[in-house]
Amino acid sequence: MLYRGYGRTYPSAQEIANLTSEMTITCEDLRDEGVETLLEVMRYVFANGGAWFASFILGPSVVLDYFASHDQLDDIQFWSRMLQAPQVVEALPWLGDIYLDQKEIMFQPLSAYYLDGDLAETLMRGGAYRHFSGTAEEAKQISIEFCSAVFENRYDESIVRKTKDAWANWFMVTPWDNTWLGLDRRSRRFWILCGTDTD
Repeated sequence: MLYRGYGRTYPSAQEIANLTSEMTITCEDLRDEGVETLLEVMRYVFANGGAWFASFILGPSVVLDYFASHDQLDDIQFWSRMLQAPQVVEALPWLGDIYLDQKEIMFQPLSAYYLDGDLAETLMRGGAYRHFSGTAEEAKQISIEFCSAVFENRYDESIVRKTKDAWANWFMVTPWDNTWLGLDRRSRRFWILCGTDTD
């Protein structure tokens, strides 16, 4: 089978199976004010839980580029594969045990165009005992600056997923569990944002 309009063969089952083992995955220290401000506010409102962010640059991969270009990453369980990749697990020790293989986690599509709004709404709703003390406009601006830092507001080149399912020991298994995952197709930056709280 060929790429539709790309003239390349569809990746084989073996190539897909080897995606995370053969692709370089490099953790990056993305120290940007847009990321740090969002984390600071999330950690305030999720006072009994917290929030974490991590990002990784993925090496060139025919498999990744094919499925990302067609927005078919779900077809190869890309999100679960990445969260279980050894380089990612090693960079996220705060998560504790990851049990993606033991339960079905639903990664719901979220348009990158709506990500800043979803994050702003999360801040305004707050956690078990605290809420964002600023205005909705301020929450929205913080979220926009996060998107600018992570994928330079190139919404059309970004793929985002969200789940409220707990997939690691760190989560409190409460309504405040949130995970956002994204892939910037141009830079091949894979990022993770997690938040949780409990009463």
